[in-house]
Amino acid sequence: MCDYRILIPENAGEEIRFAAEELQTWLAEAVGNRYGITDTIPEPSCKVFSIGDTVLLKQNGFAGEYTQLGDQGYRICTVDNYIFLFAARDRGVLNGVYGYLERILHYEYYIYF
Repeated sequence: MCDYRILIPENAGEEIRFAAEELQTWLAEAVGNRYGITDTIPEPSCKVFSIGDTVLLKQNGFAGEYTQLGDQGYRICTVDNYIFLFAARDRGVLNGVYGYLERILHYEYYIYF
C-alpha cells in the first residue's frame, strides 16, 4: 500500500516546484507526514496530488486550454485516489495549492513587508 505522493510535470518550472513544496510542507505540518514529490506517475495503489499539467491529468480527461481561468484562476478536482490542482498558468497552480490548503486545512497565509 502506498501513501500520498505529489506529482508534478516532468518539465515543471520553478513556480510549480515551489507549489509542490508548499503543499508538502504544510501537509507535513498538519498531518505529520512528509509526502514525496515526483515527476513519475506513482504505482496505482498510491493516492496522488497532481500539481499542474501532469500526464495523469491528461490521462483523466482534463487536458486542454483553461483560458477561462485567467492568469491566476485554478480548478480542484478529484477522481478516485487523485486530487488534481491545475490552472492555465503556473501562478494559478500555486493559488490552487493555497486554495486547497485553505478549504481543507483552514490554512491562512499572510505576506509581511
